[in-house]
Amino acid sequence: MSLITRSYRLRAYPNGAQRRLLDRWFGATRWLWNTALEIRSEAYRTCGLSLTGNDLSRWLTQWKRTAGHEWLAEVPATALTQCLRDQDRAFSRFFARLARYPSVSGRGRLLALPGAAPPQARCFETR
Repeated sequence: MSLITRSYRLRAYPNGAQRRLLDRWFGATRWLWNTALEIRSEAYRTCGLSLTGNDLSRWLTQWKRTAGHEWLAEVPATALTQCLRDQDRAFSRFFARLARYPSVSGRGRLLALPGAAPPQARCFETR
């Protein structure tokens, strides 16, 4: 029996409220990526400490309860934890010499949201 792999390319046309919601979600995952990258880099630079996504996930739980970061609780936890998993994968690929050092995420990059759809269908391009 042969294995068939399919991919789907979808284009979403969200209305105004949906666009604002997606912008908040993408903004939160971008903030988490950049903050986690900064924390990991600084921890290694100053202490030689290598942090994992699980370590940062514990911090994320505390950040959601911290004054000034309540907006993180409004974003689905799956999107934030997937962001940390993606960063772990990026560091694994870097240490295996398969990719460059993970870079800071900026607005306008290809982002993914976790969900029930296949991974190829979970990508949205923000502009």
